[in-house]
Parts: sequence; structure tokens; C-alpha cells
Amino acid sequence: RGDGVLFSTELSSDLHLVTDSGGRVNSLIKINGDKITAFGASNNEELAEQMLKFIDNYFPNKQLESVHVSHPHADEISGLNIYAKEGATILADQYTISAIKAHEPFKYEINSFKFRPINNEQTIDGTTFYVLETMRSKRQSFAHFKNVGIVFQSDFLHIPFDGHIPEVIPNYTRTFIDLLRDKQLNLKRII
Repeated sequence: RGDGVLFSTELSSDLHLVTDSGGRVNSLIKINGDKITAFGASNNEELAEQMLKFIDNYFPNKQLESVHVSHPHADEISGLNIYAKEGATILADQYTISAIKAHEPFKYEINSFKFRPINNEQTIDGTTFYVLETMRSKRQSFAHFKNVGIVFQSDFLHIPFDGHIPEVIPNYTRTFIDLLRDKQLNLKRII
């Protein structure tokens, strides 16, 4: 585990990788004018609160507008109530939105959540979203930043901390890799 102190690495003028010393949770911040969209930042309430403080400290003239959720597993959505209180819109496919609405811990505050459904191959503010059907989660999405060749994904790829290459990969990883190849996406880095 890391020290919990978030820091940013600028990947391009509008994309920043946010992580801590352990690198266990990687989030991405996309800046669009005075608005910010966060990717991979809703794993739990503590991370969500840290991310809001990080944005206030490092991007004081910008406001968090939206948060992308890749799929509806609890470890991907547990911090969404923090963002909802701040008025951020949740970007997710319709299946994931339905699952978030049914998530028991949100039952008393779900009416304050704002959603914007995303569809497969939809582009919003220069980010193209892909929504796949996988065996891991009925629907699972990722974001592609074409201009810089970066893909932000959550749980399609798992890289062991010891760096070894697995001999067998799960079906959902194969689905992801096949789509990257089939679409011939501009790709320099996967986060």
C-alpha cells in the first residue's frame, strides 16, 4: 500500500495521471476549460474525498463536472455519493446506471445523483467511450483519448505487481484486446 498522498503526472496539457506512492489506484483527470472529468476516482469515499481536495489544491480555478464509472462493481462505485453531493454528473452506460440506482448504500441519496448515459463509441469533449459486454460485468466501458493515444480502463487488464506475464488471460481481457486491435485505436499507453 502507498502512503495515501496523491500526486499528479502530466500526460498532456489536458490529461493528468493521479496516483499515490503505491500505484494501486490510478485515476485520470481530464481538463476541458474550467471543467474537470475524473476517471477511476470513485472506488471508495476516502479516495473521492482525497480527489476533491486534490482538485481544489492543484486546480483551484477548475470544477469537477463529471465522473466516469466503467462498471457497477462496488469497488468502482462506492465513492459516488461524495461526488453527487458536489453536483458532479456520473458518466456511465445504462446498465451501470441501473445498478448504481439499485446499490443499497445509496438508497437514501440516489435522488440527488445526476447521470449522463454513455453509449458505445460516443464522443464527449474529445473522449470516446467504448462499452463492451463481458463475462466479468454485463457492461464495462473504457475511455480513449485519441489525440494522445491513451486508454483509461478499469479491470480489463490486471498486471501483477511482480511484473510477470500471465500464461492465461481472462475472457474479458481478450475481449478488450480484440476491440483495441479491431478498431486500430491510436494507442501509446493504457492506464
